[in-house]
Order: sequence, then structure tokens, then C-alpha cells
Amino acid sequence: MYEDEPRAAAILQRSKGQFDVLGFTEVWADTMRDRFAKKLAPDYKSYIPQVTDVKSGSPNQFKQLLNEATRAIKQELSGSPAMTLSVKGEWVYGPSFDYYLNMEGYDSAAFKGVSFGVARVNGTLVGLVQTHTQASYTGTEVKDGKARDLQIQQTLFPAITNVQNWLTSQGSKGPIVLLGDLNIVAETDEYKWLSEQLGQMGFQDCWTKNNPGHPGYTYVPADNPLVTHWDKTQKQPQRLDYIFLAPRGSGAQCQEMKVLTDWRIPVSGNSIDLSDHYPVSATIGLTYEHIELRDITCSRDEDCLGSQCARKNAGVDTLICCPSNKSSTYAGFSYCSGMPDGNACWSDAMCAGGLCTGNAEGVKKGTCMTPTPIGTSCVHNNQCASGACGYAQAGDSSHVCCASGVATFGGNDYCNQMPAGSACWSDAMCANGTCKGNWGGIKKGTCN
Repeated sequence: MYEDEPRAAAILQRSKGQFDVLGFTEVWADTMRDRFAKKLAPDYKSYIPQVTDVKSGSPNQFKQLLNEATRAIKQELSGSPAMTLSVKGEWVYGPSFDYYLNMEGYDSAAFKGVSFGVARVNGTLVGLVQTHTQASYTGTEVKDGKARDLQIQQTLFPAITNVQNWLTSQGSKGPIVLLGDLNIVAETDEYKWLSEQLGQMGFQDCWTKNNPGHPGYTYVPADNPLVTHWDKTQKQPQRLDYIFLAPRGSGAQCQEMKVLTDWRIPVSGNSIDLSDHYPVSATIGLTYEHIELRDITCSRDEDCLGSQCARKNAGVDTLICCPSNKSSTYAGFSYCSGMPDGNACWSDAMCAGGLCTGNAEGVKKGTCMTPTPIGTSCVHNNQCASGACGYAQAGDSSHVCCASGVATFGGNDYCNQMPAGSACWSDAMCANGTCKGNWGGIKKGTCN
């Protein structure tokens, strides 16, 4: 999708809270990807890869590709990886993004690639790899297939190996889940080759394991009008979307997998599909594995799988391989980014939650924390996800995070856009703009 608000709202409504891991592809607009992440927060921690996250290729090569893509389509979607990977848990390694080289045709205008990392889901470390590979277009299938195979070998397989190596470095047998739109038609020679290669890495196709003999089509031109809306040449049903599992000795199992053909939205008395590809879901049974993460010491970036060697937190000099694969510079020193809540910090950029509270603007050490949601107690504006901290209504004795902004009265901040019936001092506090009976602010009134 690009900027399709009704479809996005329906997808989020059906997804949020129903799954521990959510992988979305072809969410082209960055504004829409941001909206997905915000709507899923705080329950989910979302990774939105950017073209600046890339690790493959040389900077000059990347710049050349970006310029070519920008010339190809001069829209906001130009150069977007178009993926969002969200977990109901916490990221402990990465996530990172590697873009695919040698894209062909229309796909050369998009930065498809691989998002990968490790999250703690239900207490267990789980490797996650999400991808969206080269599509096949009518008339260029052979060329597109060759490009896709190169992408898989040069970028996807190394990303999987990266995750495997990190889990091994932690002494973890945690499983790895590979999910996404692989654009490979099931049961073809290309699929058989991929299955064999992934099988050597310990992966199994969750669909074939749970639904032997059933095609599991996710791309059906005859039943889903969105398919032919985007590509009128498509005639045959295909399975293009996958969830693979590598148990890695953890005991994890694909217990169930479904194609969600009923994800639709009402339009003008009818209903249409939410996507040209049907969503897929899998239930994976996990065996709990308690792992205390180890710090891996280093002396330079090259020592680390994620190529980021920096200080763990403010006030220490020991260098470690950053679990987030990212670092930021403060006062000339490199510190790991994505620090968890409770870590000592100098700046907001160091913290996973984006807030280093109590740091006196970098003059002293602060503490990483995640901005609190609407309605929770607060002291400062920057503690709140909304950026607004005030009294919920006139007469209250403690501040909460406001839904929108604040209105100042008598030197105090109050939440604005108060609903009808709220106690108020001034019209500016009320959603309808009227604070009835306040006698010009002399006494408390009521939002009308």
C-alpha cells in the first residue's frame, strides 16, 4: 500500500495483539510505516529499516543506486525498503537491514532487502529474518529469477548466518524464523532449490509441514481483484509468501499455519481484500530458554558481527560489540545506541526508548527510559510519548501524559482538548472551546 488509511486501519485492527511477531511488506510511504509503528506501540517494538541502515555494497555504489531510483520515480516512496518488523517483546540484537543489489525492472526503484535481528519473545531468544525479494514480471521471468537467486545467495543467506552466529555466541539454542514475500512460486524448481539450501541451514517450510498436499495459494488472480488491478497479466494462483522455521535444537515447532483469505474491508456495500497477497500466519511452539546476555568485548568495529564496537553505557570505558549493531558519538566517544531502560546515558540518542531522563541536557549522566503512554503519571513533557505532561483537569494534584498538547493557566500546564464534563479554568482547555461557568477563570468551570 502507499497511503491507504482505511486499509491500514483495518490491517492494524486485525493484527495488533493477535500475534507476537508482525512482518509487513510493501508499506511504501515512510509516513505510513511510522503510523504502523506508533499504532502498535507500546505493546510492540517496531523496526522500520531506512536506506541509511544498509551494510552491503560500497557507499559510492549505494549513492549511485539511490540516484537512479530517485530519477526512476520522483515520489516519496522512492528508495523505501517498504518493510516493518514488529515484536511483542524486546530487541536484544540488531535489528539491521541489508539491501539487495542487482534489482531488475520496476524493482530497481525500490530498496528491497533483509531485516534481521534477535528478539526476546515470551522470555525466549528468537532470531527473526524478514525479506522481500525481486518480483517476476511477465516477459522477464528468467532475468528476474537470476537476480532473485543472486540476492538470496549474496544477502539473505549471510543475514541468516549472522543471526545464527550471534545466537551461538550467546550460548543460545533459540530458533530462527524467516518470513516474507519471497516471490518464489511454490513447488517450482526454484522453490525446490531454496528449500534444499534452507534445509541445509536447518529450516523447514511451516506450510508444507502442517498442510501437506494443500497448495496454500497466497496470490490468487481469480479471487482477489487487487492482483489484476496491479498486474493484469497474472492468471495462475501461486504461493509466494512464506514462514520458515529453524528450530536449532530448541524444541520449537511449527504447530499450525494458515492463509488468511478473510482479511477484507467493506467498500460501497461490498468487501475487498486488504492486500493483493493474502496474509499468512503461523503458530510456533517455543520451549522456554533463560539466557543472560553476554557482553562481547572488542577493540575495533571489525571484531564484531554487527561492525559496531563502542562503550556499553555512560561512565564506562570498556568497549563491547553493540547488541543493537548501532552506535552514536558523544563528546568524541562512541557509545552503543539502543540502550535498554535503566542504562546510564548522556543523550537521548543512546537509548532504545529515545529518552535519557535526568541528564541535564548532557551535563550529567542520566537514565534511559521509554516515554510513557497517555494517562500515566509524569513530571516532564519529554517523559511522554505525546510530548505533553499536564494536569488532566482543573483541581488535579498530579500530572499525567496528555493525549494532545497542553494549555497554560495560572503558571500551570493543563491537558487541552478536555472532553465534555471535565473541570476547567479556561476555554483553551476544552475540546469544544467552551469552559462554562468559570467566571472568566475566577472559579472552576465545566467543559461544555
